[in-house]
Amino acid sequence: MKRNVIIGLTGSFGSGCTTVSKLLQRQGFKIISTSSFLEKEAKRQGYNPTKLPRKKRRKILQDIGNQLREKDPGILIKKALSSVDLNNNIVIESIKNPGEIRELNKISNSYIIALDTNFEIRADRILNKEYNGDRRQFEIDDQRERDEGITHGQRVQECVDLSDIIIRNDKKINTPQEQALFETKVTQYIRLIREPGYRYPTDMELWMNNAYSISLQSYCLKRQVGAIIIKEGYEVAAGKNDVPSNDRACEIEYQGECYRDELRKRIKFCLNCGKRLNSDFHCKDIDCEYNKNNLIKLLDKCRSLHAEENAILQAARLGGVSLKNSIMYTTTFPCKLCANKIISVGIKEIVYVEAYPDQDSVDFFNKHSKQVKITKFEGVKASAFYNLFKGQKN
Repeated sequence: MKRNVIIGLTGSFGSGCTTVSKLLQRQGFKIISTSSFLEKEAKRQGYNPTKLPRKKRRKILQDIGNQLREKDPGILIKKALSSVDLNNNIVIESIKNPGEIRELNKISNSYIIALDTNFEIRADRILNKEYNGDRRQFEIDDQRERDEGITHGQRVQECVDLSDIIIRNDKKINTPQEQALFETKVTQYIRLIREPGYRYPTDMELWMNNAYSISLQSYCLKRQVGAIIIKEGYEVAAGKNDVPSNDRACEIEYQGECYRDELRKRIKFCLNCGKRLNSDFHCKDIDCEYNKNNLIKLLDKCRSLHAEENAILQAARLGGVSLKNSIMYTTTFPCKLCANKIISVGIKEIVYVEAYPDQDSVDFFNKHSKQVKITKFEGVKASAFYNLFKGQKN
């Protein structure tokens, strides 16, 4: 039996949220765009959004959204749903902040779908359409939307990480056949949401759910990471990020504070240009040499063994199982330190969900692309795994 649901869409601009919402509208969903409420507020403040250039309009609406969320993180969701019947199928566009996801999670049968599209494909889609070819401005706006470094600001990357389902949309769609394939993929996920249990989990969904389950044992105060290693269809090792067994977690050792935060207190401003660093310890100027050269990497100061390291070490401790031609599922993209070990032990593929700002690691994997394949996760994430796959099977 089909049920009515509320779906929130998130993803960087150019990722396809509008395309998906229009598809769902054709399937009977009512579209609600948070932008419409921001436009009303813009008019109240004396702007006329319809007469502004698209990139200027985007900035004004982003600023107004920040103003509203500073007072109430879930205000845009509350406004979006205040005048609709929650017993209908609803799709909400443009989820930009984790506070909006938390507000939506208060409602039963609500799910967050993230559209995951790489930077170059998004640039190809909208650079000329909205930016007159101004790539520099596009990069600035994209960084701001991804993470402004303030609690009530644009934090789309974190919203993607908090989503229930990730749909990859990183292929160019040039033909009706390609469009039909993408729409079929989306429709299948919508069916699963409306008819839980209609299909079984894929291998990717199953193993990544296991990796997330392992991560919950991590005592890390910043990011809980889990990794498992699969060989010939069997799980042979698992690991989480944590301090060595004979050490004490930061929660105990530093009275509930991360060791890296202790270091962060000493360095608050960019050593190159003097600007304040954001929450990821990056300079807010994307062109700053500080970012390009990674002058200081607090990740390297972490006291914990990483999840990928622990998984590899577990295989060694339990009898030296060969990891050659195995697959690692990890909740977060491996850092450079783990990348060295992954390639050295012969792991042939990495499947990951959450991105991590370590360009050195990305470059290292690209250099060794013949040795290891990098795959971005697609499917139902751990947050919705049980609810969507527990349905009765005929």
